[in-house]
Amino acid sequence: MAEIGIDNVAKTFGSKTALRGVNLTIADGEFFSLLGPSGCGKSTLLNIICGLEAPSSGRIFIGGKDVTDVPPKHRGIAMVFQDYALYPHMTVRGNLELPLKASKESRAHIDRKVQEVSTVLAINEMLDSYPRQLSGGQRQRVALGRALVRSPKVFLMDEPLSNLDARLRVQMRSELRLLKERLGATVIYVTHDQAEAMTLSDRLAVMSAGELQQAGTPIHLYSKPGNQFVASFLGDIGINMMDGIVEGGGSRALHIEDGGPSLMLDASFDNIVGSIPKDLPVSVGVRPEHVQLHHTSVPGGTEGTVVLCEQLGSEQHVHVRMGKYTVVARVAATADFRLQQTVFVTFAVGALCLFDKATTSALCAPAEAPH
Repeated sequence: MAEIGIDNVAKTFGSKTALRGVNLTIADGEFFSLLGPSGCGKSTLLNIICGLEAPSSGRIFIGGKDVTDVPPKHRGIAMVFQDYALYPHMTVRGNLELPLKASKESRAHIDRKVQEVSTVLAINEMLDSYPRQLSGGQRQRVALGRALVRSPKVFLMDEPLSNLDARLRVQMRSELRLLKERLGATVIYVTHDQAEAMTLSDRLAVMSAGELQQAGTPIHLYSKPGNQFVASFLGDIGINMMDGIVEGGGSRALHIEDGGPSLMLDASFDNIVGSIPKDLPVSVGVRPEHVQLHHTSVPGGTEGTVVLCEQLGSEQHVHVRMGKYTVVARVAATADFRLQQTVFVTFAVGALCLFDKATTSALCAPAEAPH
């Protein structure tokens, strides 16, 4: 078993607080990402799991065993770093053999593991090459291979793809996911790239300023963000945010201020409508794919003006000025919209995200089923 338990872990460096009481359980065999901006504490948490840092308070469990005070080499884990950390004077074979030699494995075992891993990673034809002779993607595979030869229970990966170009990152994402499925190991993956976290993860945790903001499956966090930070951080296009007032007191009426429409919330909001104070100020979030543009007036439509069209080949992002807001709609690449054109905007009401303006917490973000 390689379940990871993180129990109320905090970390301070002098007067700076890097982590604030983080609690997480990562299931055996799960691909779990820690996602957040630079300085949010995700790499610090990874180093504590690995044993490279000691927590100021809290405990770390691996497979049900408290390993907080156990040295890294006895935790049954392997770490892959952002900068590959390959030895330039050693061949690929030498880099792969190094951790096995350090563990004093037999020559036969070393040869067998190097052959197995190099075949899995398609680097068996470059075993006699040096790192300087390899591409970025090949060097990343060698770094992965050096971790794989140890047959660890847990892989820890700290932004391993960030040094690659965009096309190679996409390729390596697919390879990482396929490799994880083949090995069945537990993976904890640190990244600031939400596309990596969304596409790779079984579940992920969003962090900010040393605090865990929300954890769950990618689709749950995307569609039911627990607060405005999570809503804004996830998504390849930023979520549209507007100010509004919910009538409350049993009423479903939502009025978006300063040129926005008045809407009636649908039945998906019934569980909170009765508890909302009268005339509660809210922030209203709507994803670009839930913004609909119409060439002619429609019931409930709000008039706007197209101010920018971004053609991306597979789709188009149309920016529409509507009162004081500029909202972005994700539409088909073939949709016919032009600059300064008048359009009418509607929203998919059931997909709206509502946040208390004072606390930024979601008004309707139901918890996921337990994992």
